[in-house]
Amino acid sequence: MGRLTMLARFLIAALVPLAPAVAHADGDCEQKLTAGDAAVEDYFGYSVSIDGSYAIVGAYGNDDDGGKGGSAYIFRRSGGTWTQQQKLTA
Repeated sequence: MGRLTMLARFLIAALVPLAPAVAHADGDCEQKLTAGDAAVEDYFGYSVSIDGSYAIVGAYGNDDDGGKGGSAYIFRRSGGTWTQQQKLTA
């Protein structure tokens, strides 16, 4: 196995968490984010975007609407605590 393939596998394993954690620049974990309605095979945390005091966390396997249409959870940070604000469904 080539070095590039090994590096790619390592990065994929490191970047696809089971549940996203919001971290400080020094790497210390600030808070683990969880869905208010988490279920097996939702894949919560597969995609994450953070901008200032807001984070959007994707769960492409969420099937609340009958199929696996997915959903996105919006979190807001206030006073150092992240709180789920909204759930968007496909």
